[in-house]
Amino acid sequence: MNTFNRGLLRILALAVLCFSVSANASDISAEIHVDKNWLKASDDVLVAISLTNHGKKPARVLKWYTAANGIEDSLFSVNRDGHSLRYLGAHYKRPAAHPGNYLNLKAGETVTHIAELSAVYDFSKTGDYSIRFKVESLSLFNPGAEHRSTRSQFKMPSLISNELMVWVQGRETDWSSMDEREYDRGGNGNGGGGNGGGNGGGKPGGEDPPTGERISFTGRCSNGEKSTILTAIDEAIGISSDSQSYLNNNITGDRYTTWFGTVSSGRYHTVENNFTEINDAIINADITVDCKCKQNYYAYVYPSQPYKIYVCKAFWAAPMTGTDSKAGTLVHEMSHFDVVAGTDDVVYGQTGAKNLAISSPNDAIKNADSHEYFAENTPHQN
Repeated sequence: MNTFNRGLLRILALAVLCFSVSANASDISAEIHVDKNWLKASDDVLVAISLTNHGKKPARVLKWYTAANGIEDSLFSVNRDGHSLRYLGAHYKRPAAHPGNYLNLKAGETVTHIAELSAVYDFSKTGDYSIRFKVESLSLFNPGAEHRSTRSQFKMPSLISNELMVWVQGRETDWSSMDEREYDRGGNGNGGGGNGGGNGGGKPGGEDPPTGERISFTGRCSNGEKSTILTAIDEAIGISSDSQSYLNNNITGDRYTTWFGTVSSGRYHTVENNFTEINDAIINADITVDCKCKQNYYAYVYPSQPYKIYVCKAFWAAPMTGTDSKAGTLVHEMSHFDVVAGTDDVVYGQTGAKNLAISSPNDAIKNADSHEYFAENTPHQN
């Protein structure tokens, strides 16, 4: 077979792959329902999510964006009397998705999971709440999809359900000062998978952080782990300071455009401010690092609870510096805090972040991994 024919076969195979991916994606639907639409102040807000494969072939959907392991991301659009409610759960740094992260649906199969929303959205005020399951990701239906497409080429894969209306009697809850144990009781950060809120993994640490120290530890960090974390913080200071210096000097080289896209004064100023805040927090804030998480993620934080960072299994296996490093993970997580940069997880991984910079710079400047890879700067760019 000559080179031309081999190349043609590859193109045809890719076209078949893309078609089957689209077909499988469009065959999956999401529907939500509740047992009752009038809730007392003491009632949990329980929503059943049913995912159905209407196609004739097996299909799959990324578990992170279902409630299969609890609520681990912003899975819902929730509004009260026309006002949008923000997601209050954990924000994770994850490795790139692989086939084991997917929920497999047989042809015609429906799976249902129960999500407890009041652990991760604020239902403390009396009112009518509209609830809709709504997720999107380049890798929602296919691992590695972020390596093959960008938003400018394909519509972002999504799952959007019907909308429900629920009336909730008010309750008094101060989310800004809520102790992390309250989140654990709601299902965030306390392992177990189940049908609750988030799923940080491990048991809560029993010890109190030492007083008078800028860096403290909870979650039973060993001496070796503490030493590793302190080194990682020093390295994070180095790469965040370098990032701030680059931006303060108004450099617009490949390093910036690779991770944040076409230069505009507004976006550049946003990224500059973000790194000013990130660097200041890493250098000066009272940081607590918790070692209890046993999941295969790098780390997670609650954005409204600065400056506590929960490190997970992938963190310990990561290099100290370089791509997806310990130092970079700390920059990533620090950027999530509301009082720092308030970033989100739009995409994961270097390829996804590069594609995002090309196709949607406005999203890139909000993406935590984009900030991390800019700071890590590997391979080195000017």
